[in-house]
Amino acid sequence: MTRATSSRRGWVRVELTDLAKAGAIFRQAGFVISDDDPVEAYGHRDRAGGWRRMHATYPDGWRATLNIGSRYCSLSYALRLRAEIEGPIA
Repeated sequence: MTRATSSRRGWVRVELTDLAKAGAIFRQAGFVISDDDPVEAYGHRDRAGGWRRMHATYPDGWRATLNIGSRYCSLSYALRLRAEIEGPIA
């Protein structure tokens, strides 16, 4: 894990280097779209050192975000699609 600068909330961004562990965390939280491990993952810790948010990007285009509170946890995910159009659009 590497640390980056803190944000205005006092959160610190942490790069997650163990992508297999990050994938296991997201699968445990309910992300069942892909069985692959993410290709990129990072999280944010608060001033007390607790996890507040985790992000993962998967090789098939899915991106998942896990928000962690003191009494709740929510998971959201989205697929980014890119298309190239050839020729004139009529």
